[in-house]
Amino acid sequence: MLRLTGEKADGWVPPLRQGIAPADLGELDKRVTEAAVAAEHGADTFVLWPDGEDQEGQVERFAAEVAPAVRDAIGETT
Repeated sequence: MLRLTGEKADGWVPPLRQGIAPADLGELDKRVTEAAVAAEHGADTFVLWPDGEDQEGQVERFAAEVAPAVRDAIGETT
């Protein structure tokens, strides 16, 4: 599934509360990035590990504000 994500999607949000340890994110992201590069559309990485009481709100804000602002800053389009 991570390979398919890298080939077809423009990002990946690991499922929260699914037993993914922060230490495992690097290897999982590597699989997504390798597939994206092989598909010739590259990939950049954001790592967001929500914490505290409003984890869903943190993810929503990141997706709505942070990622688009970075894309604008580097001149990428979605």
